[in-house]
Amino acid sequence: MKRLALAIACFAAMLTPLALVQPAAAATTPIAGCPTTITNADEATTIMLTQGTCATLQLDPQLSWSTPRSSSSAVSVFDTETFAPDQQWGLRADHGGDATITATGHPVCDPGRPCPMYVVAFSVHIHVVGPYGR
Repeated sequence: MKRLALAIACFAAMLTPLALVQPAAAATTPIAGCPTTITNADEATTIMLTQGTCATLQLDPQLSWSTPRSSSSAVSVFDTETFAPDQQWGLRADHGGDATITATGHPVCDPGRPCPMYVVAFSVHIHVVGPYGR
C-alpha cells in the first residue's frame, strides 16, 4: 500500500510542471508607460483615459488585424515595435473628447490550405477626460 501511495505521489509530482506550461502564442507585453491594456474582451465597451496617457491595444493573435482607426483626433493610434505583427498598437489620449477605435481581423492561413472566410469586427469607445478629470 505504501508503494502505491509513493508511486502516485511521484507520478503527480512529474505531471504538475507539465500542467503549468502555457502556450507562448499570446505572449505579448503592454507598452512601457501605458498602464491600460485593451483586448478583444473590451469589445463594445467604453474605456476612460486621462488626457496625455496611453493604452496598449492587444487584439487576438490568431487573426491578422487591419491597422486600427480612430474616429476623432481625441485619440491617436501608433505602431509599436514588437515581434507581434498585426495585433498590438498604442493608443494616445491627445485631448478631451470621444473616439471610437475600430479594426477588422481575418484568419491567418497557410498557403494552399483550406481557409475559413470570415471577418471579425472590433470596436471600442474611448472617453478622454482632461488631466483634472473633466
